[in-house]
Amino acid sequence: MNGQDRKIELTEADFRQADECIEFIREFLGGKDDLSDYQHNLKLAVQQNSINSRLAGITASAIPFYLREIGKLEEQKKASLAPSTHMGTVGEKMDFFASLLSVYPHESDFGCTFICKMVTPEGQILTWFASNDLTTKDPREAAEKGLLCQGVVSKLSGRVKKHDSYQGKLQTVVTRCTVWTAEGIKLAEEKAAKKAAREAKKAAKALVTK
Repeated sequence: MNGQDRKIELTEADFRQADECIEFIREFLGGKDDLSDYQHNLKLAVQQNSINSRLAGITASAIPFYLREIGKLEEQKKASLAPSTHMGTVGEKMDFFASLLSVYPHESDFGCTFICKMVTPEGQILTWFASNDLTTKDPREAAEKGLLCQGVVSKLSGRVKKHDSYQGKLQTVVTRCTVWTAEGIKLAEEKAAKKAAREAKKAAKALVTK
């Protein structure tokens, strides 16, 4: 079998990334006037419902362009954050609040991993190598189903895998995470309130009997 005969299997992640790529380029280049010849041609290519051989080359460059540009935007967003610090203790479980910065699918011999970059309200950076895509663009769906969404602060439970750094910023790598649903948070808060009330009642009773 030569290189021309090799068959590439496309995954759902590939199709999802292609849709996100087209949407991003249309919005990113759509509002700009000072486009280079390449950007102008790419903008026209992604506006088509189908492509021919003449557009195949520039259309194939759309994904690398998309990944490069969102990488720049992510770095700009990180640069605007306060200096990060490590969270938790390595090996221990913790609950934390964070919002999604970005998610990248990564193919390997072991399958597809989704690299989720998150940030806490205090500016701490977290990385989660998730086995499934647990992100959405719909804030309501994020709350109902326990998913991550840009612009939404979610509650998560996970284990601290290691304390690391990337490009000069401290980050905490977490694993085995669960994203809480809004209903789950509500039930947990109600349970905690009931427990606190019982303990307060027990403490008051102990004072009376002394």
